[in-house]
Amino acid sequence: MSIGTGSAGSTGAARHARSASLFDSPLKVALLAVFLAQILSFPKFVDVWTTGIFHDTDDALRLVQVRDWMIGQGWFDLTVWRMDPPNGVFMHWSRVLDVPIAALIGVFGIFAQAETAERLARLTFPAAMHIGFFLAMIGLGRRLLGEGAVALTALLALFTTATTYQFLPGRLDHHGAQIILLILMISTSLDALKDGSARAGFRAGALAALSLAISAENLPYLVTLAAAFGMMWIVKGPETQKAFSAFGASLAVATALAFLLTVGPQRYSYFEFDSLSTTLLGAATVGGGANVALAALSGRCRSVASRILAATSAVIVMIAIAIAACPAILSDPKRALDAYGMVDPFAREVWLSQVSEAQPLWSLVLMRPRDFLPIALPMLAGLLGIALAIAGDRKARAQWFVVAGFGGVGVLAACWQVRAATSAAPILILGGAWAVMRIAEMTRDASGNIRPLLPLAASLPFVTIFWAQVATIKVSSPATAAVAATPSNSAAISSEACYETASLRALNALPTSLLLNQIDHAGYILAETPHSVIASAYHRNNHGNRIGLNAFLARPDEAHEIARASGARYLVICQPSNEIDSYASRAPQGLAATLARGETPAWLVPIALGATPYRAYEIR
Repeated sequence: MSIGTGSAGSTGAARHARSASLFDSPLKVALLAVFLAQILSFPKFVDVWTTGIFHDTDDALRLVQVRDWMIGQGWFDLTVWRMDPPNGVFMHWSRVLDVPIAALIGVFGIFAQAETAERLARLTFPAAMHIGFFLAMIGLGRRLLGEGAVALTALLALFTTATTYQFLPGRLDHHGAQIILLILMISTSLDALKDGSARAGFRAGALAALSLAISAENLPYLVTLAAAFGMMWIVKGPETQKAFSAFGASLAVATALAFLLTVGPQRYSYFEFDSLSTTLLGAATVGGGANVALAALSGRCRSVASRILAATSAVIVMIAIAIAACPAILSDPKRALDAYGMVDPFAREVWLSQVSEAQPLWSLVLMRPRDFLPIALPMLAGLLGIALAIAGDRKARAQWFVVAGFGGVGVLAACWQVRAATSAAPILILGGAWAVMRIAEMTRDASGNIRPLLPLAASLPFVTIFWAQVATIKVSSPATAAVAATPSNSAAISSEACYETASLRALNALPTSLLLNQIDHAGYILAETPHSVIASAYHRNNHGNRIGLNAFLARPDEAHEIARASGARYLVICQPSNEIDSYASRAPQGLAATLARGETPAWLVPIALGATPYRAYEIR
């Protein structure tokens, strides 16, 4: 494989050779990349196929949601009824991705048992999504860098955190789909910048609406998309009028359609920011209408200054409408705009503050530098590459500014919550692709055996795997030494047994009941057993999580009252567990600490479960 600019050859033989090349076909390159990704993640593939283990709690709960729908739960009813019953917890997800997953299970179920059909679907779905990811990345790379970037873009994308985390075998969560939609939105915005066509604007608006219908995860990027179209109109005026107007109209209409198809009438009066709701529908409608109105003024706003004034006025009006519709934006902006702002303050302090993906990126610098390096440094290298592309590629400078906008927002989002890094990483490797291609061009005429290795060496700073190897160098500091010495870290490896299918299914020896459980294990318990749970790792489950936290942190006699009032028949814990260690550290005389020491209060009757790290107690 060579890295070049993709310039045309002069002979028929050369053209034939190129057309026959594997690396000139985006689909072939995407399939090859997915094949390599499957090889790299083969142990995970085997684990899912042989044991059914889940990647994380969201994959487990997604399957629970699909199962419930397939056996008759309503399309608009997203309540997990076995979570904090009897009221259940209405999830902030939608049915959009349930459809293909259920379809795969149904097809495989024609010739396989139910469990086998589910496992086949859990392997097929992320692989299909991964193909879509590589095709989207290749398309975007080709728009920016030419045909010669097809293989290079796929190669760099293969080693991003998106590939190594969000498209793993067994992954059912919505993050992969949102990453694909994000890449496609950037591509359509570049199309609009290039030709100002209404078609590109319509596609961008429809993609944004579909993203909102799946989840609100891409919301910062949707604002960036709208800003990109607004800046195009401000700078280029009538040239982008059609695209600007089409984007606004498509965003408003498609979001309204998505709202009607995914949100039930009983939820129309709910004003939420963590899912498509009346709030986000209103924002899309008002914002889209503003785009159409501004585009109609193109003939009158002939100067950049006049368009800036018009756009600023529109933004002020939209902000005023938002404040009027949701006054909490001013009184409590975090709670109004942040999905996690809905979390009970005590649950936020005790539980959410310990969830690694919800932490700001900078918090990893001292506490977990080995995690920080592979996440942060490829992004910073990518930003540098994009900056160099802006400076050195005059012809495509405007396009690189758009990419820089999305990439910058991604980095800021990751600094706020580290989980956003997996969405930002694919955008930022584009800067790496530009840098590698420039180095390949500059060294093309150099002699020596080392010349072919220079582009490969240049690509290393942009990929996660390189910094992951660098991070294995021992880092010593008081902070890292303290972390390494904590009980939760020393038990991290053995605590993985709590998530194994066999360990969880040991709970099936208990009569189907309501369990007073740890937060971290809820999704897995729901997926692998018929039991119901009180606490869970979801921000809308304030009621159940508060009960669980209060019980585990209270002294045994006080915990008895809480446990009996909860209606749970059994209390279940898994040891060793970082969560139990955290509770024991916070409340040394609490119930969790008591159980961790091997002591059993008189009101708890141990139940034998066999070979499993789970311990069950009947509540008396």
